[in-house]
Amino acid sequence: MEVLLEILFWFSFTILFFCYFGYPFTLWVYSLFNGVQVNKGNDYYPSVTLIISAYNEEKVIEKKIQNCLKIKYPKLQIVIVSDGSTDRTKSICKRYSDYIRLFHYEENQGKNTSLNKTLVHIESDIVIFSDANCFYNEDAVEKLVQNFSDNRIGCVVGQLKLIQTDRSNIAKGEGLYWRYEHMLKILESKIGQLSIANGSIFAIRKNLLMKLEPDIANDFQIPMRIGSKGLLVIYEPSAIACEKTALNVNEEFNRKIRIVNRGLVGFLKMRKEIRGIRFFEFIFHKLVRWFTSLLSLIILVTSLGLCYKPFFLFILLGQIIFYFFAFIGFIFQRPEKLFYVPYYFCMVHWSALIGVVKVLLGQTFSKWQSPDSSR
Repeated sequence: MEVLLEILFWFSFTILFFCYFGYPFTLWVYSLFNGVQVNKGNDYYPSVTLIISAYNEEKVIEKKIQNCLKIKYPKLQIVIVSDGSTDRTKSICKRYSDYIRLFHYEENQGKNTSLNKTLVHIESDIVIFSDANCFYNEDAVEKLVQNFSDNRIGCVVGQLKLIQTDRSNIAKGEGLYWRYEHMLKILESKIGQLSIANGSIFAIRKNLLMKLEPDIANDFQIPMRIGSKGLLVIYEPSAIACEKTALNVNEEFNRKIRIVNRGLVGFLKMRKEIRGIRFFEFIFHKLVRWFTSLLSLIILVTSLGLCYKPFFLFILLGQIIFYFFAFIGFIFQRPEKLFYVPYYFCMVHWSALIGVVKVLLGQTFSKWQSPDSSR
């Protein structure tokens, strides 16, 4: 039994350690020998359509439109896709009919279904996907598009910066998560193989448009399929969009469940298209992290069973302190890093496991849900 417990402990510990520390280091080393240099065109101005998905976004849609109208780009068409909105989203958009193009669908069919119906009408060279609750810097479109002067580039992902709305653990913890994600995206981009886009700000060549599967996030399936064609998928951190962090625990918890659920569905459906370095990236950038709570539980149980040994007793005490701090962060909503980092870590990874379990139970998400922060 002792040998089995030690095997389970070291297996789980090694997988998690490599996921969070070894994976970034491996990407860095790999990029030293297989890095790509993008040839940007400072005077490259193809026609661009900025397509915004919206469902009951009356609280933010006017601000979004006004933000888009301030974008400095000479050949920009703004398209809003209202997927069965029942609030004032449609009427607000109609007030700007001289400046935008609205596609309103009476029935809430799901984000990708409404996008499929709309994309057949797009004729520009480049298509940028965005959400209603994020706001672009004036030069964001130009910064994205410059990369497409390099014919090897198929998809460009911008940087999403989170605006902290309060001093809650969620606001601070999510910002910490995005800083880690930012680092990984830079490393993956150095080899031209960014694994997943960000639905708030990413661009593709129009001739690479494809029919979107309804239950796979568009920012997952599009870059994966473009990468599988041998084209580069890169990160452009100077193309910036801003978005408010989640307002509360429930919003963030449910959002993570949906993201993981759709990500795993996408992986299972597209597994034959995800090969080579992209498969390696997905396993350690996403899949292992979705099972972090399960692996952490194994580490806790095995170290408890081996706590008669000084080393494992030390590891067990460290975990007890960590989870105690997480509990304090949850109960008292303490903003200090000592409490919110463990709290956010636990919340995110348990929500991820729930997302995985829902997939195993056949529960998936295909319809757009506006977050409370944009209602």
